[in-house]
Amino acid sequence: MSNTPLFGRFAEGNSVYPWEYFCAANTVLYFQGRPALEIAGMTMAVREGKRPIYGYSSRHFDGVARGNVLVEGTILTNMVEFSYLMNTINGTTATTMAAQAESLGAIGAAERTVELPHDRGVGFEIKVLMGEQSNGLLTGRTGAGFLITGVTFTGEGTSINYDAEVIVKAHNFIGRNIVPLR
Repeated sequence: MSNTPLFGRFAEGNSVYPWEYFCAANTVLYFQGRPALEIAGMTMAVREGKRPIYGYSSRHFDGVARGNVLVEGTILTNMVEFSYLMNTINGTTATTMAAQAESLGAIGAAERTVELPHDRGVGFEIKVLMGEQSNGLLTGRTGAGFLITGVTFTGEGTSINYDAEVIVKAHNFIGRNIVPLR
């Protein structure tokens, strides 16, 4: 038996414990099958409102009742254009939207026709793929991913600071479920 500590197997890397970690640089979010390349970050959590069940004269709970499931999260996009995320979801570009607004003439009319993320209803999916991928599919044996179903946006916001930081836009969302892809 070697005197090498157990953690040495991890530090050196080998066929049993390969160096395969995912990071933001090899993660792509897909909306309606379209990649969003200006994603600056994403957080999400699955919450289930479980409740304790107490028996007669029990001081500590004896079981747990299932509750409602809710996926909550925030997607951060680089502020490259005001409606970047909606344009990606709808397959339009900023030029297309500007032409539509210009053809309407008045600014008030344009405001009524621009769809914002929180105006969109329930039902689209966000696919998150990490690792080797091509055309929205995992190609490598070490890739991983998941699908957030029943997504709807609940709000958006941004913060502009007078410094050298990139301006990002935050899009809050809720979803029905998370389905592992691999």
